[in-house]
Amino acid sequence: MASAATAPGSLLLSVDTEEDNWGESPGPLTCENARELPGLVRFFERLGVRPTMFTSHEMLVNPTSRDIIRDISSEPWVEIGGHVHPWNTPPFDVELEKNRTMMIHYPEAAQQAKIAVVTERITEVTGERPTTFRSGRFSFSEETARALLREGYRVDSSYTPLIDWSASSEGPDFTRAPREIFRLGGRHSLDGSAESGLVEVPLTIGFTKMHPSTWGVLGSVLQNRVARRLRVGGVLSRVSGLSRVVLSPEPHRLPDLLAVAARVLEAGLGHVHLFFHSSSLVPGLTPFTRSRGDVLRLYDTVERFVETVGATGLVVPRTVHEAAFPEDAPVTESATGGRERVHLSTLTRHQDEPMVAFGGRKEWLMWLGRMAKWRAGAYGRYDRVRWEEVRRLVFVCRGNICRSAYGHVWAEEAEIPTASLGVLTKTGGMADERAIDVAAHRGIVLDSHRTTALADFQVENGDLFVAMEPWHARLVEEAELPTSHQVTLLGFFVKGHGPSILDPYGRPEVTYDQCFGVIEAGIREMKDRLDVAAGAGDE
Repeated sequence: MASAATAPGSLLLSVDTEEDNWGESPGPLTCENARELPGLVRFFERLGVRPTMFTSHEMLVNPTSRDIIRDISSEPWVEIGGHVHPWNTPPFDVELEKNRTMMIHYPEAAQQAKIAVVTERITEVTGERPTTFRSGRFSFSEETARALLREGYRVDSSYTPLIDWSASSEGPDFTRAPREIFRLGGRHSLDGSAESGLVEVPLTIGFTKMHPSTWGVLGSVLQNRVARRLRVGGVLSRVSGLSRVVLSPEPHRLPDLLAVAARVLEAGLGHVHLFFHSSSLVPGLTPFTRSRGDVLRLYDTVERFVETVGATGLVVPRTVHEAAFPEDAPVTESATGGRERVHLSTLTRHQDEPMVAFGGRKEWLMWLGRMAKWRAGAYGRYDRVRWEEVRRLVFVCRGNICRSAYGHVWAEEAEIPTASLGVLTKTGGMADERAIDVAAHRGIVLDSHRTTALADFQVENGDLFVAMEPWHARLVEEAELPTSHQVTLLGFFVKGHGPSILDPYGRPEVTYDQCFGVIEAGIREMKDRLDVAAGAGDE
């Protein structure tokens, strides 16, 4: 157990790395969010964290996501753990699958069979047998623990202290579960059974106020049927600011996350555990990130949380396995990485700044304004493309050194006829150095790219000018270029994004990386539409 007077505790960041389908949504399973994982891992590397990626069966058998999981597992500081969604993990039994979404609804033998399948898939893909597990929907029982031990697992991370899942989905009741890392068994087990040998690393869940020693009683009171019916928790939150917070950037804002972390560290509970879902990296896949702005906010919250909590010097980054067995963790010279330590009171004073993820207040307000105009129909003329007439994609931004340069080269690699230009640039310049570095990490080489000014651009029949922002499109229109061409906005082709892909120039590398991910997603959608138009023309 870590405190200010003992060795540092653990700063944990885990990701439920799973298919796109939220819950048991109908339709085929897809894993498009896996394309965001390489960028996420580079983001984690920059932050210095050691993530645990709890990976589901579908992510391990889908060809695209499987290869990505294999690549990121080669990083020695990334842990791949097991994650079972019983409703879509084989083996299947028609009778057992009926209305069962939690592991505890299955017999022990069926639980072990599903765990074994995921374990074998991870071993095949990564070359290493996993030792850490999290159950889908945090469903856990003594039967699950025994099944895990038989499959060679040493650590579980399914406990959600202060939460009772029995009322909503007939799941386990973790209201009075321990909040520190502990060995399952005895008084800490769900049924009082003997010590099992499995170590539990719970998620961090707490209240924004009051000492953690009171949280168990408070949680039980608020989970009472009468209290839930009267919505006592909501009343307390509005009146006193007392809220129960799951340490996740998805449903909660930075100040509440830091307030809970401060109380956990002050009480010396030994670890701070932040988590989220990989599907939240793509707008529209989860209730938490409906737009690209929401995704940027998630990244920004994680970054500022890690930097602020890490600066206390009370925790060091570890994987979930390393938190359970610190002797397996690498030696860390300094919990603060050489930075000056900050006092715990700094965490409770932290203010949320929603505009930071966009580069600043000005950019945030600009993004909001354009979203409002778009919803009012202001950019409708750019949303009507005659795909059968398109012969080339021409990417347009301000300087042709970041966004349009990346789109040009990426489309070229995808064998799409393409070109690019800048509306306010000179011909012959090089790409931005930071753009070159970030693009290289994504496998795109911008070293030989040279800028082209709008005035020098040689337009061709069938050109579709693909602008990053509405004002770029307007300047192309006002140039009165010869020949037949069309103008559109790339953001229209990225689900949940809106009309503008904001300029990353001069921003942190993560902003470039996010921007380039958006551009890739938009081009993929455009390529699909071009292919459909080409197929229709062949009929």
